Amino acid sequence: MAYTFDDFFNCGQQITYDSQIKILSYGCKNIDALMGRSLLLKGIIELYGESGVGKTQMCMQIAIEYSHNNIINENKNRILYVSTMRFPTKRLHQIIKKRYPDEYDAILNKILIIDVKTITEFFKIFKETENLRKNAIDLIIIDSITPLFLDFVLEADNNQLRTQNVSQMCYLLHKLNKSKMNGHQFKTGFGIICTNEIRANVHNPSCEKFIPALGATWENSVT
Repeated sequence: MAYTFDDFFNCGQQITYDSQIKILSYGCKNIDALMGRSLLLKGIIELYGESGVGKTQMCMQIAIEYSHNNIINENKNRILYVSTMRFPTKRLHQIIKKRYPDEYDAILNKILIIDVKTITEFFKIFKETENLRKNAIDLIIIDSITPLFLDFVLEADNNQLRTQNVSQMCYLLHKLNKSKMNGHQFKTGFGIICTNEIRANVHNPSCEKFIPALGATWENSVT
């Protein structure tokens, strides 16, 4: 891939860009206080853990809080929630009704949900980024990335194909996340939050017993 000087920021532009990065809420004041300014609308953020620990709950809380803030600030931006498992629609409605009953309908309209079952479907969705921008999307939540690769895990002969697809997904997400100069203005990339399962650390169990799934290629792509 060839680069030109138009692809780079000068120091002043970078400082301006960094100052405009939005800080997201985890949807819980105690977690926000504990984690500080760690959840930014920048990079690829990974939330990983065992099944049932609350990853989806946290993603929904983040989506609701971000949508609520956009409504208060009269911001048209919306969220694309990519679900690779059964999405807990009932739970989402319960949280919104409990926290923001007056903005119930408005928040629901800010969160676009799509079910994806295969990595091929996933690639098709993000092939054209203009469709995302037309819908005013600036935050993408993927819950969870792991099921997209279960078929490759179950079949030993598919290890090479699995690695290729993980690499392609990483490239695609970084492309979506990349900010560019558009004339004298920034064209910001999409914020990306992914959930991931864990697997046994068979290579170095004395260091960490469990580590995020999908291997080193994915691990090195998370920011």
